[in-house]
Amino acid sequence: MRQVLIFSIWALILTLLISYFGEVSLAFSFACVTVFASVGHLISLDDDFKGGWGNPEGDRSIVLKSILELVAKIAFSVLTWWVVLSFPSVNQYGI
Repeated sequence: MRQVLIFSIWALILTLLISYFGEVSLAFSFACVTVFASVGHLISLDDDFKGGWGNPEGDRSIVLKSILELVAKIAFSVLTWWVVLSFPSVNQYGI
């Protein structure tokens, strides 16, 4: 639970910074953060495979959980981008 809270705070700060310094909408900034989260998980996915840093014992449930989390992050990112691109009205709000 603590990890989710830390990630949520990080995502909020990053969204606000991208919106402010990039002079783009908050929705676009948040969509960019969802891509960063998905790509970061994809890059570190091998750590959860057998013998990796996050799974030295080779537990298959850890691998399955990590892959499901990655699929959920990608699906959320696709949904977020669909909303941002399909509904231009959400792009009028920014810092």
